[in-house]
Amino acid sequence: MPLVVTKQEADRQTVTRVWKGGNKSEFESVLSALQQAQIPLLFREHLNVRSAVPSTFLGLARRRRQATYDSEFEVKVLGSDADRAQRAVLRAVRETENG
Repeated sequence: MPLVVTKQEADRQTVTRVWKGGNKSEFESVLSALQQAQIPLLFREHLNVRSAVPSTFLGLARRRRQATYDSEFEVKVLGSDADRAQRAVLRAVRETENG
């Protein structure tokens, strides 16, 4: 569900980040809590890729570079929903931690 319907409405709204982290189960709990509270949201997953360069360049054989990956998630809501969303996010995070 989009946060707003029209561009004019979008121009009048602010968007606030209510959660950011790398824990996928926590991210899923946050999304679920906001959806249950019927709070429109926008989320993004950032994939961070790091390349490990071989320690020596003098070797005769070419070695493949090994990459490591991790994700960082971000959840945003309309500014008008931010307080209610923060409460839902806090409950979701606590439930995930106690779990």
